[in-house]
Amino acid sequence: CDLLFCPDFTVLASRKSGPDKAEELSAIDSCEYIWEAGVGFAHSPPRNPTFDTNRTELLKLLLTCFSETMYQPPADIAQNPNKWILHLTSAENRHALPMFTSLLNTVSAYDPVGLGVPYNHLLFNDSLEPLVEAALQILIVTLDHDTSSSTPAESEDLSVPDNLFINYLSRIHRDE
Repeated sequence: CDLLFCPDFTVLASRKSGPDKAEELSAIDSCEYIWEAGVGFAHSPPRNPTFDTNRTELLKLLLTCFSETMYQPPADIAQNPNKWILHLTSAENRHALPMFTSLLNTVSAYDPVGLGVPYNHLLFNDSLEPLVEAALQILIVTLDHDTSSSTPAESEDLSVPDNLFINYLSRIHRDE
């Protein structure tokens, strides 16, 4: 997940240049690099088609890792949940909140140019549309992956939820 918030690769660097070494990526506060304004983030960074393309490729890679579940019998999924999805949506992933916020805001803020114009894809190249499609697919997969127990006695404990994406979505509200 570090690459999804890597300055000068998928996000605009807030200082002159990104980290000099790969080890310095772990020191980055990814909450400063949310991709789009919206829920929990008011600043909208400038569009960069190269960053959009890099994000899209990384999200497609994650989708490939998530697809392991499609090849398992339904009975095995409960006993052997997908480790990639578990990590992405767990408290172990320090990028869980900025990742969820970036995905949700990217999907929600998308306004396709030429809506209703036939063959608009021939007139211009929209680097954001593939990113929005991949982000939406990631959101669907992660929100559908609920590993919490269904028994009320076990779900009443105050521990950290299994899927932070579901938790974050349930906590979105609008102050009016």
